[in-house]
Amino acid sequence: MPLVVWDPALLAYQLSADHPLNPIRLDLTISLATELGVLEGISMYAPQPATDEVLGRLHTPEYIATVKTASL
Repeated sequence: MPLVVWDPALLAYQLSADHPLNPIRLDLTISLATELGVLEGISMYAPQPATDEVLGRLHTPEYIATVKTASL
């Protein structure tokens, strides 16, 4: 079954002022897809923060700790 990962809270996240993944692009994409009916019958899933256990499936504990430290 098709699934779209989406939550309006994602519009509050911006990597940087000049990064191409600008929140307005996300907003316009979802708005257009909704108006065109592309999302009819598609489940929407609001993402949740990943736990260290889930992140550890792909990353080492050292990497996770480094990213956390850099994010402060």
